Amino acid sequence: MVDLRVIDELKSACPKVVAVAGNMDQEAVRKKYPTKQVFEISGYSVGLIHGCGSALNLVELLKNSFKEEHPDIIVFGHSHKPMNEFIDKVLFFNPGSATDFTLEYNSYGIIEINKEINARVIKIQK
Repeated sequence: MVDLRVIDELKSACPKVVAVAGNMDQEAVRKKYPTKQVFEISGYSVGLIHGCGSALNLVELLKNSFKEEHPDIIVFGHSHKPMNEFIDKVLFFNPGSATDFTLEYNSYGIIEINKEINARVIKIQK
């Protein structure tokens, strides 16, 4: 999010915003938000983290980051590369990047949780 004003904008659309600090965030953001959070939605455990390190072993780093919590879904960013894949019954979900800071294409993601998890990455047409 880089700046706390982003949270204010998000809260104007949805009062409940869950956020974590990432490697590019200002000190004010890092002081206010943890680097990871785990919360529940409709009986599913969701792990939220920005991520760090090389994109080549990012999934293993994410697994290790949540080895105590065992979430059903891990939502992350960092690589800006979209991912929507179940690995060992855990959904690893990266919506990509809606900004121009991406190597592939711009995208965003939606996760719908009812009785099951339905996730998709939507490619933004330029």
